[in-house]
Amino acid sequence: MNKYIFFPVALLLFISCKMLPNSDKQFETVDANKIYRLRLNPADGSKYYYAISNLTSIKLEVNDTKIDNINETTVGVSYAIGKDILGDFNIKNAIR
Repeated sequence: MNKYIFFPVALLLFISCKMLPNSDKQFETVDANKIYRLRLNPADGSKYYYAISNLTSIKLEVNDTKIDNINETTVGVSYAIGKDILGDFNIKNAIR
């Protein structure tokens, strides 16, 4: 009984793998000289917040004295996106 079920299932799996759209044409026209540009296209009036956090922990022992020093710094900047008359983007510092 198992060999009668195995063949149709294997055949169905094989056919479904060959019937995927563009499965044989995905990498047909690869051009090494083609240039892709990644760009941000924000909406007018949108706001972004950029934060950098740094945590430094120093543990050492000098002359039988243990020193534990922890420094933590966080810097954040808010930006507001606007457009000028020509449609170019203006990035302004948005104070919270």
